Amino acid sequence: MAEPLSGAKLAEAAHLMAVHKDRYRSGSEIVDLVRDLERSGIRIAGDDPSMTLRSALNADQTHWVNRGAGIWSPIDEIRPIGTELSGRALSDVIYPFVREKYAADRVFHYELAKEAMLRSGVRIKGRATGPTMRAALVGSPDRFEPYPARGRGFWRWKDAE
Repeated sequence: MAEPLSGAKLAEAAHLMAVHKDRYRSGSEIVDLVRDLERSGIRIAGDDPSMTLRSALNADQTHWVNRGAGIWSPIDEIRPIGTELSGRALSDVIYPFVREKYAADRVFHYELAKEAMLRSGVRIKGRATGPTMRAALVGSPDRFEPYPARGRGFWRWKDAE
């Protein structure tokens, strides 16, 4: 019998299964992914398979995006390297984008904003764009501040000074 999987190996196995099953990238809940993995014969390490899988997917932002409300979608595109943005240059693009898109309450989840920016054609440096986006937000305290009242990953944009 095969070894139980966790971490990057589990995220990769889930990704291989999900890209074929979820062709339209509508996403899946963790419980459904766990069920499908176990039905295919993949054993998940740990006492709580859902927690183990959630942790693995969250760590693998190269292949997975958390769409919110417990929905995870596989990413199968390869982004070209060269003219991508990071740091203050990325912050210069994020700021007007979130000011327009989240004008009402000024609060946004960095993953949702990042995915909307990617869909609009913004090129973010690196294969794992989540850490690059977070680094740009953290590196611009004059523009953004964490907003933990809404949960993990939420930020609030500030007025220009």
